[in-house]
Amino acid sequence: MKHFKIKVLVAALTLCNLTAYAEDDAKETTKKDIEVSDKIVVYGEIGYRNRSDELAPTLEYSQEYFQRFEPLTAGDALKRVPSVTFLSDVLESDGARMRGLSPAYTKVLINGEEV
Repeated sequence: MKHFKIKVLVAALTLCNLTAYAEDDAKETTKKDIEVSDKIVVYGEIGYRNRSDELAPTLEYSQEYFQRFEPLTAGDALKRVPSVTFLSDVLESDGARMRGLSPAYTKVLINGEEV
């Protein structure tokens, strides 16, 4: 029983010494010189969608935009356009309009014809 108590005491003292060494290493790493920069430079470009030169702001989507979704109907294609909602039931696609705007303020055209 004496030998067991001595072994436990030696193990506890060893663990205390290891944690003390770990604390010393942590203090040394925080003392390193930290270089502070006065300038931050960010390079980037804004990606614009195709906008028409008309007085009223419009967004145009080409065939390439819709081909990646493989729509079966014009309604399926319009569901992929941001902010477009429908007034009808779940499976029907009529009454297309822009989210948050009255139909009096928006006009959705497909090949120049109003939807």
